[in-house]
Amino acid sequence: MPVVALVGACSITNPNCFNGFQNNFQGCALSAGVMVKIPICHGGEGIWKVKKAKAEARQYRDRLSETKELIALQVARQRVIVQEAKEKLTMTESAVEVAEENLRRANIGFEAGVVTTSTVLGAHTAWLSAHSDWIDAGAELQSAVSELRSVEGYDNLEKTL
Repeated sequence: MPVVALVGACSITNPNCFNGFQNNFQGCALSAGVMVKIPICHGGEGIWKVKKAKAEARQYRDRLSETKELIALQVARQRVIVQEAKEKLTMTESAVEVAEENLRRANIGFEAGVVTTSTVLGAHTAWLSAHSDWIDAGAELQSAVSELRSVEGYDNLEKTL
């Protein structure tokens, strides 16, 4: 946009220089001025704005692709954790089956009188431990699946529906 400036001034002198340097206030000088500033060339300002916008867009695209890669890595890592939790659950299920069989045999042996009470108590303790491990593995699997759903964004999808 153009800029316009107006300037005005008045000066009175003693001694008076307009009439032979008399010692009185008679001379008065008035001055006025106008200044106009009109930009003709912006020096490539538009070009620099376009270059800056392109650079920012490229920066945002790079950041977006980096974020997508990080999310993909996090999803892959969480899937590995879920798979490990499934394997742990399978192992603890087989440990529970073995402990149940040992406890069953210990009870039969105790009823027949060939196995001591401490053996039956040891088998029962092993069954309790295996069962507790199985419960922990199930909870760990549920937690890992929930975390996977969160990482994949399914939790947010359900909240919006």
